[in-house]
Amino acid sequence: MRRVVFAAIALLATARLFAGQPPCEPVPASETPEATRIAELESALKVQAEELAALRAELDGYRTWMSSVALPIHNQPAPKKSLASIAPSSGLDRDAATRAAMAARLMVTGAGALNVLPTGSMRPTFDQNAILLTEPANFDDIRVGDIVTFKHPAYPVPVVHRVLEKRGDRFWSRGDANGRMDDIYITRENFDRRVFGIIYGREPVTVPLAR
Repeated sequence: MRRVVFAAIALLATARLFAGQPPCEPVPASETPEATRIAELESALKVQAEELAALRAELDGYRTWMSSVALPIHNQPAPKKSLASIAPSSGLDRDAATRAAMAARLMVTGAGALNVLPTGSMRPTFDQNAILLTEPANFDDIRVGDIVTFKHPAYPVPVVHRVLEKRGDRFWSRGDANGRMDDIYITRENFDRRVFGIIYGREPVTVPLAR
């Protein structure tokens, strides 16, 4: 009985303590930290979506422009013109090309300059409108792919062709436009010089000749 009385007294005291206090109002869900963060993320996503849409529009614009000015490479047939009939050129006339070659020679010790006979054997790399810059080279330093000059018993001027194979202590060469390898090997005895530069012109030039 005493426990019941004490409990009633406690409830009565608590009621008097909170008498006159305003009731607690719940915090609106929209004002909680979580709701604020959600709103921030939604705003950021909206901005990113707008930026992405702008980038897509710009990309579509570039694609439209490219399709109007360029043909798809993979859909184009290979040109029928043989590479053996073409070679690079430049706007340099005979005199300007010769001056450029003479100036370039000064940069390499022992360098020389040769023009090319109109055989077409080294097209499309160069033809008779080019001046070749040559350097003295050690035979052991020659590598497959180098363009070299060498003496051929059938010609009065050096032959200039590309080294394509090494066979023991000899090299086998071929003109880029030729269908077969040269009929002699390049050896220590007939090797002459290595090409280190090419000056392209718009017309044949007059300096010492190479075949």
